[in-house]
Amino acid sequence: MVVIRIVELGDVPKKYTDVLVQELNKKGSVIKFTVTGKMALPDTAKDKYRSQYKAEELLKMTSDARTLLVTSADLYAANRNFVFGLNKDSGPCIVSTARLDPVFYGNGTSFAATAERLVKEATHEVGHMLGLRHCENMKCVMSFSQHFSDVDAKSSDFCKSCEVQLAASGTRF
Repeated sequence: MVVIRIVELGDVPKKYTDVLVQELNKKGSVIKFTVTGKMALPDTAKDKYRSQYKAEELLKMTSDARTLLVTSADLYAANRNFVFGLNKDSGPCIVSTARLDPVFYGNGTSFAATAERLVKEATHEVGHMLGLRHCENMKCVMSFSQHFSDVDAKSSDFCKSCEVQLAASGTRF
C-alpha cells in the first residue's frame, strides 16, 4: 500500500482536508491518503506585487515525493499567471482552494463546488505524481484546466487510457 501524506500549508479550513481524505480514499484500495501535519506559508515564496505564492518554491518545502500540499493561498508558476495545482517531476504536489472557490470570482460561497473542484485537481496532481501526463480526453481528470469551468466540465475519474497507464506502471488509484 502506498501512503500519500496530505499536509496543510497555511490556514486551510479543516473541512477541505476532511473531504479530500474521504473522497480520495474512496477511489481505490492501493493508495491511502492521510493528513499528517501543517506548515506555515513562507514569506520567501510570496511575490508581494502579485500577492501570490510561487508553487515551485512551496514544493521545495518537502522532500517526500508522496506528499500532497494543500493551501488556500493563490498560486502561480513559471510561465503561468496562476495554477490550481502543480507537480514537478513525479515528486510532491500542491493544490490550492483559492481559485477553485466561487468567491474568488465574486460569486457566493459554495462549499460543495469548491470541494468538488478540489478533489478533481488533487486527483489530477496525484496522477502526475504517479507518472501520468496531461490527457487529451477533456472528460478525463488528467485533462489540463485553464479555467474553473474546465475543472467543472471534467470528471473526477481517470479515463480508460490513463487507467491502463497507471496499471502498466504498477499503480492503481
